[in-house]
Amino acid sequence: MVSPEIQKDIAHCFAEVIVNSIIEEIGGDVFCLMVDESADVSDKEQMAKWLLFYVLEYVEKYGLNDSKRSQARGLIDYLQDFDFVFHLHLMLIILGHANALSLCLQRKNRDILEAMLEVKSTKEKFQEIRDDGWESLWEKTYSFCDEHGTARLDMEEEYIERHKPRKKTNRTNYQHYRWDCVNPVLDLLLIEFNDRFSETNSNLLTCMAAFNPKDSFADFKLDSLMELAKLYPNDFSSFQMKDLAHELDIYIDNV
Repeated sequence: MVSPEIQKDIAHCFAEVIVNSIIEEIGGDVFCLMVDESADVSDKEQMAKWLLFYVLEYVEKYGLNDSKRSQARGLIDYLQDFDFVFHLHLMLIILGHANALSLCLQRKNRDILEAMLEVKSTKEKFQEIRDDGWESLWEKTYSFCDEHGTARLDMEEEYIERHKPRKKTNRTNYQHYRWDCVNPVLDLLLIEFNDRFSETNSNLLTCMAAFNPKDSFADFKLDSLMELAKLYPNDFSSFQMKDLAHELDIYIDNV
């Protein structure tokens, strides 16, 4: 649960979902976004973004051919567009929570129960962002646009597909960005959580915390042990479960 390999798998899944969504949104154009994740001694997480404007501007002026120069020009325009700003803020919010979970799981003093509580909390946070986080995301995006001179989009106006500007979308900007961008990404993340931490797996890991030797096996409780036994119906019949409850009760009292 707390192994670096599992943490990397989870982080890679988050990144893949978000990056694929952005790539699909911009029509497959290639751009370079370097995100530097770091935490200083005070555990204050920082997300520093480096946009390679100078490289792109160089290619725009001195590219090998018209195609390269045109592509660089288009990417420069996109990096200053509302659409990019919106997706960048969405990505930073999600990766911020994913990074916080990863840091928690890497702490050596975390036991299984605490780790599962962190996973549950992060999953609930993603659900909360999906259901009620739109206003906050929208306000942060608008604030960034105002600060850096990026043109806002009116959420009530019709959404215009940047690659097909003449085609009618019959969708408002609000419908596109909330229902076509934000919700699908968060839905995929929640599905990933449910696949990796299904109810059965979560219950199993939680019940196994009963065997944690911390504080002289303080979590070695009858209810947890019985719940664990229920997860193995082929090993414990209904009659054996009743006997097990009595036997464990006596054992715990005498340990």
